[in-house]
Amino acid sequence: MTVKVIKQFRDKYTKTLHKAGDIIEISNERYEEINSTSHGVLVKAVEVNHNALTKKELVEIAKEKGIELDMRMTKKEMIARLV
Repeated sequence: MTVKVIKQFRDKYTKTLHKAGDIIEISNERYEEINSTSHGVLVKAVEVNHNALTKKELVEIAKEKGIELDMRMTKKEMIARLV
């Protein structure tokens, strides 16, 4: 799932610092875990218009999801793999 960071936080597993405004990919379970802390709501789900993204951006999203994409693929093929 694609989310927007509302409040800055450091991921307890990856130690990555996520700043307000960052767009990140996380699982539904991780979304629930992050927002169930005493710090309140830290991330908010967002809809992604895959058609508006570049092939490079699609590859980055895929990488975060653990999906391999090839730059030789068409944008339509990439989107089909992601959704």
